[in-house]
Amino acid sequence: MSTNTEKSILLRSLGEDDLPRAAELWLACFPEDDADFVRYYFARRTSPQSLLGLFEDGLLVSMLSFDEMKLFARGAEGGVSAGFVAGVCTDPGKRRQGYVRRLFARLEELLRERGVQVMLLVPFDFGFYEKLGFFTYAVREIIEYPMQEAAVEYEEVPVSS
Repeated sequence: MSTNTEKSILLRSLGEDDLPRAAELWLACFPEDDADFVRYYFARRTSPQSLLGLFEDGLLVSMLSFDEMKLFARGAEGGVSAGFVAGVCTDPGKRRQGYVRRLFARLEELLRERGVQVMLLVPFDFGFYEKLGFFTYAVREIIEYPMQEAAVEYEEVPVSS
């Protein structure tokens, strides 16, 4: 008796029917988000055609979201065509199998076919994406300074007529 341990791997855009599993996957990977945010994200921030998924034996186990936009454009003309990547995630039990690398390779093909010139993302970990060939272009740091109550004395001045 022979046992087949080969996995069936398929990369494709998600369809409406895939969104419930995509929401489960999102919540497993981003536990800081809640179900309301996930519903909002899939309804308003992206569309199934902008979600690329990797399916293992028919089950969505890894995905990413992307948007095309123009950078440095004035009006409808010019600018640099860019792909912005977000929501990169893999089922925690399926990580370290090269699935994200495969998704990015396929996304790069798709974006090149569409004439996209650059791919951008906001990483959770710079080192993770450097292994995929990305490099740091800019870092944004938000620093909050505590407001101190200033000791201000006010002097009442009569209004002159």
